[in-house]
Amino acid sequence: MKIISAYTEQAIDNPHVDPIRLLTISLDGLTLRLCDRLFGVPGSEFVFDGQIYEPMVVSWGAIEHGRIDPESNYSTEPAEFSATIDNNTPIGGYDRISELFAAIDPAFSAVTVIELYGDDAGTADVVPFFSGEFEDLTGMTADQVSITATGADANLSKRFACNLLKKSDYPGADPDDINKMIPQAWGPVRKVQALAAEAGGKTTIVSEVTASLPWDGDTLGVSDGDYLPRGAFVLQVGREQIAIASRSGDVLTLASSGARGYNSTTISEHDAGADCAEVRSSYVYVFADHPVASIDAVFVANVRQTSGFVGYTGQDGDEYPGYDRKAVLVFSVWPVFVKQVNLTADDTIIITDTTDVADTITIDSTLDTVDTITVDNGTLDTNDTITVDNGTLDTNDTITVDNGTLEAVDTIDVDNGTLDASDTITVSNGTLATDDTITVDNGTLAVDDTIDVDNGTLSIDDTSSISNTLSISDTQDVTDSGHSHASTSTVTINWLFETVNKLSGTLYNGMSMVDGDFETHAGFDAVGTTVEITKAYYESYDGDPEQIRLCIDVDTMGPSTVLTYTFCGKTLTVDKDDEGTTVKGAWSALGTGYDTWEEINAAVGQIVQSVSSDSSYVAEVWAEIQYTPADTDDASADVSLTGSTDLSGDVTEDGGETLSGEVDKTGTATIYGTVNSDGTVTLTGAIVKDGTITLTGEIDKVGTVTFSGIINKNGTVTLTGDIGKNGTVTIDGIINKDGTVTLSGDIIKNGTVTKIGAIVKTGTVTVSGNSAADTVIGGIVNVSFTGKVDEDGSITGTVGVVIERPDHIARDILINGCGRPASVIGASYAASGSAYGSLGYRLGVVLTQRPSVRSLLNRIAFQSKSIDFWESGQHQFSFISGVGQVVKTIDQNRIDLNQIYIKKTDTTGIINALDATWNRDWSGNSDNSESDSDTVSGSDSASIVKYGRLEGEALGLSYIVDQHQAQDVVDWVISENCNPRYIVEFSGGYFLVDIERGDVVAFGADSFSEIDFLNQSLLGLVSTSNRFRVVDRRDRSDASTQLEIITIDQYLDAWGLSDVWGGSDVWGA
Repeated sequence: MKIISAYTEQAIDNPHVDPIRLLTISLDGLTLRLCDRLFGVPGSEFVFDGQIYEPMVVSWGAIEHGRIDPESNYSTEPAEFSATIDNNTPIGGYDRISELFAAIDPAFSAVTVIELYGDDAGTADVVPFFSGEFEDLTGMTADQVSITATGADANLSKRFACNLLKKSDYPGADPDDINKMIPQAWGPVRKVQALAAEAGGKTTIVSEVTASLPWDGDTLGVSDGDYLPRGAFVLQVGREQIAIASRSGDVLTLASSGARGYNSTTISEHDAGADCAEVRSSYVYVFADHPVASIDAVFVANVRQTSGFVGYTGQDGDEYPGYDRKAVLVFSVWPVFVKQVNLTADDTIIITDTTDVADTITIDSTLDTVDTITVDNGTLDTNDTITVDNGTLDTNDTITVDNGTLEAVDTIDVDNGTLDASDTITVSNGTLATDDTITVDNGTLAVDDTIDVDNGTLSIDDTSSISNTLSISDTQDVTDSGHSHASTSTVTINWLFETVNKLSGTLYNGMSMVDGDFETHAGFDAVGTTVEITKAYYESYDGDPEQIRLCIDVDTMGPSTVLTYTFCGKTLTVDKDDEGTTVKGAWSALGTGYDTWEEINAAVGQIVQSVSSDSSYVAEVWAEIQYTPADTDDASADVSLTGSTDLSGDVTEDGGETLSGEVDKTGTATIYGTVNSDGTVTLTGAIVKDGTITLTGEIDKVGTVTFSGIINKNGTVTLTGDIGKNGTVTIDGIINKDGTVTLSGDIIKNGTVTKIGAIVKTGTVTVSGNSAADTVIGGIVNVSFTGKVDEDGSITGTVGVVIERPDHIARDILINGCGRPASVIGASYAASGSAYGSLGYRLGVVLTQRPSVRSLLNRIAFQSKSIDFWESGQHQFSFISGVGQVVKTIDQNRIDLNQIYIKKTDTTGIINALDATWNRDWSGNSDNSESDSDTVSGSDSASIVKYGRLEGEALGLSYIVDQHQAQDVVDWVISENCNPRYIVEFSGGYFLVDIERGDVVAFGADSFSEIDFLNQSLLGLVSTSNRFRVVDRRDRSDASTQLEIITIDQYLDAWGLSDVWGGSDVWGA
């Protein structure tokens, strides 16, 4: 509602008031002030606020303020104004106003209309009627011209500032991203597509490349050289890199030396038409055209990345050079990406293998001396090293494996003639394939020979096997000094639930509190809500459960809500003070009925909401349980060994008895002792039951070593040289945890390897994409981040705060996005912002193309349970809370009873059930519900009983990031559409001047009239308690005001509509 002065309020109460309307047009360097008649006090005629107004307005057209459509998400229309001006009166130094407008272009000039309600009215008594921009001028040669103006919102989209990824600014950009808008975002947003600003050009070669041509200084033709740099750069063709000195058109000149096989790549042949791309040291992606608060996650081809890039928020001190005030990702060099991202490939390779191998190798092996097997923990694993000092298996030769499996990152290097240091077995993709070669020149693996495969993978048909057994022959007596071996350590495990069952009340997304994801949450929304949580899969451990404590991670709690969690006879209570924390109860002993794993598996947990129905959200619920593992008899007694007695019998705790068995390699042998002078060995320490170290296995041609024992995945196994097919090491004596094994002898190899047949490879591998970034990085890059921050406090009132509250986002769009002054922000922003703050409303908004600002503001308002509109040049943001407070009561003396029109909303628009999606995934870059990841639902049971279930089309609440806000909007939409409503149109005089769109009004009875004519005009359907929202206002050329209002607290059947009018749609009184 407009705020008017006491002077004006008293003036409009007089039905005979004659208002003064003043028009102002602000041209470039000149302001026109016009009126339609004489006004002002004697001596100051035509003067207001010290300015002279020319009486050139012949007539006023209607002022259309712009209808708010209650049946279309409260979308708005722009305001319009028109007037007829005298074109025969000199003005502004010109003979006619048309000549003035020909000399000074009026396009987009500011146009305002105000009204005064008395000749002695002052500036405080002004009532603004219209504020907009000059639109058109017609009849320039006539005696009268017509001018039209549109509301301030009509041209906002043209004023919205945005930047495109232009090729002139970003010559290295991905062709797919050129001319796209660099995104803008507010609040927390997920998976926004980044644009490749420096991607590296990509094209194809036009002629075949051999291993020798072109060479240093030669030229190479490409299909489209415009995608590649003009100066020196590195070109990638297949797996080979080629140094380029320069480019002229579509012709590349190779570097004068070292051009082929650049950067230690392999010189290869390449077919005409093969893809080639510029190799860059970095690839730059821009994902926001402004600084952002934080970078939360990075995805390539929808796979989250944790390394290989550096993120820059664009804030002061965190900007990437050349990208001032922009948020960017800078990816590392090419090899990094090969490991972390899979390429999209169409593989049509067909392999025909006719290779046959006749292998007559025999090996007589006795191992050489002074070799060492070092075991750091009693188990041979990837942390241990086998080294041999001779030419067969040399200490300078190393097989290095970084994760227990020979793969693409591993290399076998040998420094002698058997497998020379210059020869490398390289695996390109983790599997030894047809493009990889192992060469052998005789019976020993050497450079001349090739191991061929029949199916593209080196298989078991040709195997170098290992029969290398370490056995222990120990004939010493064992005595045990009698140690206790009971386990005393306590183990803590997380007891997780898998099922959720709501017994009563209101629960949203219940499974979210047992899914192991702390980013999702379940919502409790009613007093008495009771939920059971149980185990779905049986779980037990070797040892009895002893103690338990309950755990719950709380996201948001209502101001008065209490949640009580019980399980296994224990209770944990959380309230508002625990919001945003993980709460763990005290450890306590498990009581009777819960002290076995079987009983705990059968136990049922329960969570109950009490005290308040305020919405509360829980991320995870679980328990922690402690138990002591059962005692283990590991025979780790102190022992002494004397004599030559064979190991037989059992070790007992009282000592002195014999031990039988062997120490398997899977076990651990730890012995401490000395050699006695009489030839006996006295040992003290622990002997684990298993003791013999047995190593058997084979080296498959796929590049892995298979052991029958344990190979841990972590660590490095370093092997050196050749491993003979046969041979046994027998060790008598002591094996220390860290020590040496002395071997003697040599390895003799006899026989030949005969290679027969050939491998024929046909087909191609095509890698998708049209830039180096596509090839290297392997797909679309998306970023989850938190958008704009208030850098100077002008939007939120606090420096550094994230701009995410709906009114703050709208304010930033208008002021910083469209360049509008702060004065365009209406008074309603303050009240609505206070409501948003109390309710925790926030949005995540992303723009990837120039928006219709009017539609954008409407979507922001609607998804905040609000309506927005422009009134006299100011933007209003009005939060809808219930039915609202009546700002004005209208009686029959204030309106024209002959111009009342009533209709009801279309019954086809009734909605009593509705789904809505929210929490937008922006990777598709389109504002549609199919990309939103979460859903809320609502319904009106009374309407369903009355009309049947009438479900509306699912709403796409793309900007909403919190479930409670999405639910509020759905409930609001259903409440306004679950029954038909009345729309009333009427007109009246200046008494209605202070009513604005969005206001709530009511009709009042006339206590001075014997007959209630208003009640008759409205057919007795409206009482003084009914409330209406104003959705349209039109100030007509006959000086009357026409309003359109819609009921917000009553429905047609409540008024007995069908009985009174028999279902007619439109009525007039």
